[in-house]
Amino acid sequence: MVAQTNAAWWAGWRLTGVLLAAGVVYATMLTVTLPELTARSGGLPMFDLSPLGYDAAYAHAVLERLGSEGRQFYLFRQLPLDAAYPALLALSLAGLWRFLLRWSGLETPGRCALAWCAVAVAGLDYAENAAVAAMLLSFPDESAALVGLASAATVAKSMTATVCFVAVAGLGVAATVRRLAWRS
Repeated sequence: MVAQTNAAWWAGWRLTGVLLAAGVVYATMLTVTLPELTARSGGLPMFDLSPLGYDAAYAHAVLERLGSEGRQFYLFRQLPLDAAYPALLALSLAGLWRFLLRWSGLETPGRCALAWCAVAVAGLDYAENAAVAAMLLSFPDESAALVGLASAATVAKSMTATVCFVAVAGLGVAATVRRLAWRS
Protein backbone atom coordinates (compact mmCIF):
# COMPACT_ATOMS: atom_id res chain seq x y z
CA MET A 1 0.00 0.00 0.00
CA VAL A 2 2.79 2.44 0.90
CA ALA A 3 4.72 1.62 -2.26
CA GLN A 4 1.64 2.31 -4.37
CA THR A 5 1.06 5.66 -2.63
CA ASN A 6 4.69 6.67 -3.17
CA ALA A 7 4.59 5.55 -6.79
CA ALA A 8 1.48 7.62 -7.40
CA TRP A 9 3.04 10.70 -5.81
CA TRP A 10 6.28 10.55 -7.78
CA ALA A 11 4.59 9.92 -11.09
CA GLY A 12 1.29 11.71 -10.80
CA TRP A 13 -0.28 15.12 -10.91
CA ARG A 14 1.34 16.17 -7.64
CA LEU A 15 4.79 15.93 -9.17
CA THR A 16 3.58 17.82 -12.23
CA GLY A 17 2.13 20.52 -9.96
CA VAL A 18 5.37 20.83 -8.00
CA LEU A 19 7.38 21.04 -11.22
CA LEU A 20 5.09 23.78 -12.53
CA ALA A 21 5.19 25.70 -9.25
CA ALA A 22 9.00 25.53 -9.17
CA GLY A 23 9.12 26.75 -12.76
CA VAL A 24 6.78 29.68 -12.08
CA VAL A 25 8.72 30.79 -8.99
CA TYR A 26 12.07 30.45 -10.80
CA ALA A 27 10.79 32.30 -13.87
CA THR A 28 9.47 35.10 -11.65
CA MET A 29 12.85 35.46 -9.97
CA LEU A 30 14.74 35.37 -13.29
CA THR A 31 12.46 37.79 -15.13
CA VAL A 32 11.24 40.13 -12.38
CA THR A 33 13.04 40.32 -9.05
CA LEU A 34 16.64 39.52 -9.99
CA PRO A 35 16.71 41.87 -13.01
CA GLU A 36 15.22 44.62 -10.82
CA LEU A 37 17.89 44.06 -8.18
CA THR A 38 20.66 43.91 -10.78
CA ALA A 39 19.45 47.21 -12.27
CA ARG A 40 19.32 48.81 -8.82
CA SER A 41 22.89 47.63 -8.14
CA GLY A 42 24.22 49.23 -11.30
CA GLY A 43 24.65 45.90 -13.08
CA LEU A 44 26.34 43.92 -10.31
CA PRO A 45 25.01 40.35 -10.24
CA MET A 46 23.13 39.35 -7.10
CA PHE A 47 24.56 36.83 -4.66
CA ASP A 48 22.43 33.93 -5.98
CA LEU A 49 23.89 34.53 -9.44
CA SER A 50 27.52 34.36 -8.28
CA PRO A 51 28.26 30.59 -8.34
CA LEU A 52 31.97 31.16 -7.73
CA GLY A 53 31.30 33.22 -4.63
CA TYR A 54 32.15 36.77 -3.65
CA ASP A 55 34.24 38.62 -1.13
CA ALA A 56 33.38 41.21 1.52
CA ALA A 57 34.22 44.16 -0.73
CA TYR A 58 31.95 42.90 -3.51
CA ALA A 59 29.09 42.17 -1.09
CA HIS A 60 29.40 45.63 0.45
CA ALA A 61 29.39 47.24 -3.01
CA VAL A 62 26.22 45.35 -3.98
CA LEU A 63 24.47 46.29 -0.74
CA GLU A 64 25.56 49.91 -1.02
CA ARG A 65 24.51 50.27 -4.66
CA LEU A 66 21.12 48.69 -3.95
CA GLY A 67 20.32 51.57 -1.65
CA SER A 68 17.75 51.40 1.12
CA GLU A 69 14.82 50.73 -1.23
CA GLY A 70 16.73 48.05 -3.10
CA ARG A 71 17.69 46.30 0.13
CA GLN A 72 14.03 46.39 1.19
CA PHE A 73 13.04 45.00 -2.22
CA TYR A 74 15.57 42.18 -1.74
CA LEU A 75 14.25 41.39 1.74
CA PHE A 76 10.54 41.58 0.97
CA ARG A 77 10.28 40.56 -2.70
CA GLN A 78 13.26 38.37 -3.67
CA LEU A 79 13.82 36.47 -0.43
CA PRO A 80 10.17 35.37 -0.01
CA LEU A 81 10.29 33.85 -3.49
CA ASP A 82 13.64 32.31 -2.66
CA ALA A 83 12.11 30.88 0.51
CA ALA A 84 9.60 28.88 -1.55
CA TYR A 85 11.94 27.89 -4.38
CA PRO A 86 14.43 25.57 -2.58
CA ALA A 87 11.68 23.29 -1.25
CA LEU A 88 9.94 23.23 -4.64
CA LEU A 89 13.23 22.50 -6.38
CA ALA A 90 14.11 19.71 -3.93
CA LEU A 91 10.70 18.08 -4.38
CA SER A 92 11.00 18.45 -8.16
CA LEU A 93 14.49 16.95 -8.40
CA ALA A 94 13.81 14.14 -5.94
CA GLY A 95 10.48 13.42 -7.61
CA LEU A 96 12.00 13.31 -11.08
CA TRP A 97 14.81 11.10 -9.80
CA ARG A 98 12.37 8.59 -8.27
CA PHE A 99 10.06 8.71 -11.29
CA LEU A 100 12.90 8.07 -13.73
CA LEU A 101 14.25 5.20 -11.62
CA ARG A 102 10.84 3.52 -11.56
CA TRP A 103 10.10 4.28 -15.20
CA SER A 104 13.36 2.65 -16.29
CA GLY A 105 13.28 -0.27 -13.85
CA LEU A 106 16.55 0.87 -12.27
CA GLU A 107 15.15 1.56 -8.79
CA THR A 108 17.23 0.24 -5.88
CA PRO A 109 17.54 1.60 -2.32
CA GLY A 110 21.05 2.87 -3.04
CA ARG A 111 19.98 4.69 -6.17
CA CYS A 112 16.94 6.15 -4.40
CA ALA A 113 19.25 7.59 -1.73
CA LEU A 114 20.70 9.94 -4.35
CA ALA A 115 17.43 11.88 -4.16
CA TRP A 116 18.83 13.29 -0.89
CA CYS A 117 21.21 15.37 -3.02
CA ALA A 118 18.20 17.57 -3.77
CA VAL A 119 17.58 18.03 -0.05
CA ALA A 120 21.20 19.14 0.36
CA VAL A 121 20.70 21.77 -2.36
CA ALA A 122 17.65 23.11 -0.53
CA GLY A 123 19.48 23.20 2.81
CA LEU A 124 22.41 25.09 1.30
CA ASP A 125 20.03 27.52 -0.43
CA TYR A 126 18.26 28.21 2.87
CA ALA A 127 21.63 28.78 4.56
CA GLU A 128 22.59 31.20 1.80
CA ASN A 129 19.25 33.03 2.11
CA ALA A 130 19.61 33.37 5.88
CA ALA A 131 23.13 34.76 5.52
CA VAL A 132 22.05 37.19 2.78
CA ALA A 133 19.13 38.35 4.93
CA ALA A 134 21.54 38.95 7.81
CA MET A 135 23.83 40.93 5.47
CA LEU A 136 20.92 43.05 4.28
CA LEU A 137 19.80 43.75 7.84
CA SER A 138 23.28 44.50 9.17
CA PHE A 139 24.36 46.85 6.35
CA PRO A 140 26.59 48.89 6.50
CA ASP A 141 28.21 46.86 9.27
CA GLU A 142 28.01 43.38 7.73
CA SER A 143 30.98 41.30 8.88
CA ALA A 144 33.50 39.64 6.62
CA ALA A 145 32.75 36.36 8.41
CA LEU A 146 29.05 36.66 7.55
CA VAL A 147 29.87 37.40 3.91
CA GLY A 148 32.26 34.44 3.90
CA LEU A 149 29.51 32.19 5.22
CA ALA A 150 27.05 33.44 2.60
CA SER A 151 29.61 33.03 -0.16
CA ALA A 152 30.54 29.50 0.96
CA ALA A 153 26.85 28.55 1.01
CA THR A 154 26.42 30.01 -2.50
CA VAL A 155 29.38 28.06 -3.88
CA ALA A 156 28.36 24.82 -2.16
CA LYS A 157 24.75 25.24 -3.33
CA SER A 158 25.89 25.88 -6.91
CA MET A 159 28.17 22.85 -6.98
CA THR A 160 25.62 20.54 -5.37
CA ALA A 161 22.85 21.77 -7.66
CA THR A 162 25.07 21.12 -10.68
CA VAL A 163 25.66 17.55 -9.52
CA CYS A 164 21.91 17.05 -9.02
CA PHE A 165 20.96 18.50 -12.41
CA VAL A 166 23.61 16.44 -14.22
CA ALA A 167 22.53 13.28 -12.35
CA VAL A 168 18.85 13.80 -13.21
CA ALA A 169 19.68 14.60 -16.85
CA GLY A 170 21.98 11.57 -17.08
CA LEU A 171 19.35 9.34 -15.54
CA GLY A 172 16.80 10.77 -17.97
CA VAL A 173 19.00 9.78 -20.90
CA ALA A 174 19.73 6.34 -19.42
CA ALA A 175 16.05 5.74 -18.67
CA THR A 176 15.04 6.75 -22.18
CA VAL A 177 17.67 4.51 -23.79
CA ARG A 178 16.59 1.62 -21.57
CA ARG A 179 12.90 2.13 -22.39
CA LEU A 180 13.66 2.30 -26.11
CA ALA A 181 15.71 -0.90 -25.85
CA TRP A 182 12.72 -2.64 -24.22
CA ARG A 183 10.57 -1.74 -27.21
CA SER A 184 12.97 -3.34 -29.70
